[in-house]
Amino acid sequence: MILCSDKLSLVLALGLGLTALPGGQAATATDLDAFLAKIRSDQGPLRVEAIMAAGPMGAPAVVPLGAVADGPEREPGIAARRALMNIAAYAGRPGGGDDRKAVAAALLQLLPPPHTKLVRTLTLELLSWTGDDAVVPAVAALCADPDPDVRDEAKRALQAIPGPASLKALIELAGKTDGEFRLAVFAALGQRAAPEAAEVLIAATASPDLQTVLAALDALARIGIAKDDRVKLPPWESLDSAQRLRLANSYLRWADQRAAKGATDDALAVYNLVLEHGPAEHLICAALIGAAHAAPDQAFDAVLKALAHQENTVRLTAVHLLEQQHGDDAKTTALLEAYKQASPLSRELLLRVLAAWNHQKLGN
Repeated sequence: MILCSDKLSLVLALGLGLTALPGGQAATATDLDAFLAKIRSDQGPLRVEAIMAAGPMGAPAVVPLGAVADGPEREPGIAARRALMNIAAYAGRPGGGDDRKAVAAALLQLLPPPHTKLVRTLTLELLSWTGDDAVVPAVAALCADPDPDVRDEAKRALQAIPGPASLKALIELAGKTDGEFRLAVFAALGQRAAPEAAEVLIAATASPDLQTVLAALDALARIGIAKDDRVKLPPWESLDSAQRLRLANSYLRWADQRAAKGATDDALAVYNLVLEHGPAEHLICAALIGAAHAAPDQAFDAVLKALAHQENTVRLTAVHLLEQQHGDDAKTTALLEAYKQASPLSRELLLRVLAAWNHQKLGN
């Protein structure tokens, strides 16, 4: 992964590297030799100069830089890796076109052993900037690498590389891997938010392993699929407090996705699950807000009921949401009926809502 200082170096390099070769000319063999000599130099200013000018060096510089990055000399190795980052960023710029494809193809040569893990993992990250469908087979193969760091970086690259091939590779991985890596693949599919991944994730909710179920539900929530009876939801009583928080957050994300797509019935059903079982007041407030915004009239009863909640934050959220609604005759009658059974504190809140509605009418 790139440190903040490395990112700053990369940005500076891009800014300067764009004009490193006059008139957008391609680097010549002489240019490349001079560039690599500076990278290997024992003089820091020369290495920095080369890093800053690396971008337009392009694909011909990739394999030689990989050799330096793998070498025993620390400072030239660092310079070579930063130069590779700048080449990849430059090639991946908008309009990079053939330059991007050439750099990605050259980077593939740095993936196999005997290249070091440091270079291989960096290369996978750079392929996430430059790669397309063409690099996916080589990247996906490394998801079976014996080194867990290489596997994880390969999975991240598949998540970031655009196009159908990388998505297909992730879906296939989700169906055949296991353990923590499978859960990481589920998370990558959730980040892609692709409906094509729904089937393998739905199947995973039937797993006897609770962590697998929760990870699949997290991913399905990000995709925001329609209500599907094949999705197996774990009973709340089977979860510990941390798991309940995680599941409630997944439900809220799922409901928000459905509401954004206009599927208010789906959204309300899931918001109601959180209102019924939500383990924390902030989650209940979020469910109230989501339901009230998605379908104010349909959520009215749930919001009214929340005026009697034991948590003050929930009560105040409900008051605010009711004040925003239009107080028609049916809703006013419902508030008056609730007033008869309410506690003194809830009665005060109900009167506040009625006053707000009355002010609305007078204002109109």
